[in-house]
Amino acid sequence: TSSILYLVIAFGADIVGYPEFMNQCAVGFSGVLFALITIQSLITNVPTQSIFGFFNVPSVYYPWALLLVQQFMMPGVSFLGHLVGILAGYLHDYGLLNWCLIGPAKREWIES
Repeated sequence: TSSILYLVIAFGADIVGYPEFMNQCAVGFSGVLFALITIQSLITNVPTQSIFGFFNVPSVYYPWALLLVQQFMMPGVSFLGHLVGILAGYLHDYGLLNWCLIGPAKREWIES
């Protein structure tokens, strides 16, 4: 899912005049981590979360603040890969990815 999002955003950016996203590489697990951070920030009861102990942000803005701070601290990392992770977290939270999850009956069959 995140690969499809990545391609859509990269092609869209190329069409509107930002071809540099087509030449970026997004490999690794960090996109998944950003998706998990997004899901956690949306379901938590904690009103604020800390950015590396420097300052607090509201939990719903935490993934976005983390993306910006991380991009500032390490400008060479894949901005688009992490952005896609955040978007995938929102898609999962809103239930738009339920079609690709394994149902309870299939899980029971796998575990038996």
